[in-house]
Amino acid sequence: MPQLNLLEKAISTISPSFGIKRLADKCKLTEFNRFAAAYPNRDRRPSRPLSGGEGYTATFERIELIKAARELEDNNPIIRSILLKFSQYALGNFRYMSRTGDRQIDQMYEDYWMSWCKRADFFGRHSFQTLSHLALRSTLRDGDVGFVITRENSENGIPNPESEIRLQSVEADRIGGNFDNPTSSQNYIGGVMFDDNGRATAYKVYRRTQGVAYVAPQEIPASSFLLIYDPLRLDEVRGRSHLASVINYCKDLHETLDAENMAVKNAAFRTMVVTNNLGSADDPASYFNQGETDAYGNLMNLETMQKGQINYLPTGAEMKMFESGRPSNAFHGYVDMIIHMIALAFNLPYGFCYDLAKLGGPTVRLEMALAARTFRRWQGILEEKFFDRVKNIVIADAISRGIVPPAKNFMTGRWIYPSDPTIDVGRDSQANISEFKAGLRTASEIYGSKGEDYEEALRQRAYEVKYASELSKEFEIPVESISEAFKPNPSPMPQMPEVSGMPEVAEGDKGAEEEPEQVEIPRAKRTSSNKSVSLREAEMILDAIEMQSIQDIDLTPSDGMVDAAKAALRVRAEKPASERGMTQVGIARARDIIGKKRLSPRTWRRMKAFFDRHEVDKQGSSWDEQGRGWQAWNGWGGDAGYSRAKKIVAQLNKLRDGE
Repeated sequence: MPQLNLLEKAISTISPSFGIKRLADKCKLTEFNRFAAAYPNRDRRPSRPLSGGEGYTATFERIELIKAARELEDNNPIIRSILLKFSQYALGNFRYMSRTGDRQIDQMYEDYWMSWCKRADFFGRHSFQTLSHLALRSTLRDGDVGFVITRENSENGIPNPESEIRLQSVEADRIGGNFDNPTSSQNYIGGVMFDDNGRATAYKVYRRTQGVAYVAPQEIPASSFLLIYDPLRLDEVRGRSHLASVINYCKDLHETLDAENMAVKNAAFRTMVVTNNLGSADDPASYFNQGETDAYGNLMNLETMQKGQINYLPTGAEMKMFESGRPSNAFHGYVDMIIHMIALAFNLPYGFCYDLAKLGGPTVRLEMALAARTFRRWQGILEEKFFDRVKNIVIADAISRGIVPPAKNFMTGRWIYPSDPTIDVGRDSQANISEFKAGLRTASEIYGSKGEDYEEALRQRAYEVKYASELSKEFEIPVESISEAFKPNPSPMPQMPEVSGMPEVAEGDKGAEEEPEQVEIPRAKRTSSNKSVSLREAEMILDAIEMQSIQDIDLTPSDGMVDAAKAALRVRAEKPASERGMTQVGIARARDIIGKKRLSPRTWRRMKAFFDRHEVDKQGSSWDEQGRGWQAWNGWGGDAGYSRAKKIVAQLNKLRDGE
């Protein structure tokens, strides 16, 4: 409620009716407006004056924010960790895939790009990947960062067009220096020069000496300069530190931690306290006196504690252990609140930045998804302002110098980033498999989400199949004995065309018939030219995807399984043909186990199912004679294989369920 000021109160003492009317008028002004926040009151200061995206104080504020943010990164482990995590999860080992439509040209572009990335830095210190990581951290910390597009060599200060493209990094404080003279011209703000239409024409870049002096400014044309920043206002031409809103809170936290640390140390130095009626030590020597004397007859004043020690205190004195509750739960809550605000400044969830232990499974999944959204946004910013522009210039330059052939779509391609952070590798893998089978996702999308190239993975897979086929011919063994993944697909059974008048087979009789003789049946012509993926091909692709997703589980056979498989093959070879067990699948499985190949999760599940079904075979009469059941059981790894299959399947189920 509004109040009368001093003058109004003085007049009201003479004319109370004036005071009543004045107070009522004030209430009407403040209580009957539309937005109460637009009007200040005694307890709240008015808002700052209206300002644009840039102003005369913009450079001063930006430089001060850079100073404070860099100090926080140097001395605050929370800030440093967040910046490192940000670049690590947003970029990781990112790479570029060309998509011109010609695979041979794509490979040439990718090979040249990868080789250029190793020598991208004009100063020869960093690769393009390292420059990108540093650029992202600099943008978050300082607000922006710049790169000059230049050539490796120059003559008389003019870049040599026959030399390669290079990038010269420029930190934020070197763009425009650390001080701007106020000027009435609207064509220069913070190191950025404009034309009359407000378009950037050049950037003023300074050289920073070891004494932190900004000298030798150069004007770089806007066409040769890349400025990476994330503006908060439409009129901003320079970025501000993302720590701007929490710098004061970070300083408060640092000062509070210092004070709390001092309090904890102070409490740790005090072991006991002695209280008496006087509140002072009248005879300190007697407080810990045992009544004993040393060799010279002096009373012993104990300074160290001993086992079974008896202390004599004066009448009215009391000795207590010194207890301290520092740091308290309230202090921990304060620290969490500050870290919450720091995480919000980076648009990241609290758990990802600091502590996931306090969150449950669904909350952690949501936080990982929120973090992934933020990373994808920054990937888009870097692609727009940095990656695509550099890539297009580098490849166009290589085409102009005849290093790579030209292509109509030479700028077409995509960037591959690391997979999103997740706690549900097994669950996500099963979801990908289900969506792939249902046709809701393509293999390219699944491989891309894991930071892999779909075409490259399939090409590698095809090479492995071809190599396995060549090995099988060289050693005259079935290809499936090398690995079940290379087992040829069985030819599909021809379907009998429907003939009117044929009796229908009862539901209970299906599947109970003997294998029919092979009969030539005319095949119907295909009405569609689209090629479908066979079940076997789909299983091979899904196995490859799941094997890449599960890296923390050891899927190789144990030594006990190897010994059992070797014994099974040896006994089988010694038995007559009528007493030999093991199918071709069992023989192939035994050879995979002996070779200690990394079996797929699907294979381990099948092994467990086999053991569950055939455990009853141990009670057979031929088990002790190493008959067919014994050979089959040990060919799959024996008791060691059963134990390991149960353990691995349990781990796979936990991953799938997100435990």
